[in-house]
Amino acid sequence: KLIYFNARGRAEHIRYIFAYTGIEYTDERIPEELWPEYKDSMPYKKLPALEIDGKPVAQSNAVARYLARKYDLMGKNEWDAMICDVLVDTLGDLKQGE
Repeated sequence: KLIYFNARGRAEHIRYIFAYTGIEYTDERIPEELWPEYKDSMPYKKLPALEIDGKPVAQSNAVARYLARKYDLMGKNEWDAMICDVLVDTLGDLKQGE
């Protein structure tokens, strides 16, 4: 289960991975006005979080990298994996510049 607000934001690349792999998941969208009720139950009191085996895991890029490794999307070797990391980090840098 992916838990985030009703927005693309920091969860969208995780949704893309699920869409690309065809993995079914629950896309739980929390209305912002209900966030205070959820906040204390989320790791680091942040979203998005991916619930894995009943445990919420935060940090969207770490979650995306976990899924990419799990579903063999990290390339054929360490170089390919590094290029994937570079792309993810570059997208993060671009978003911060908005």
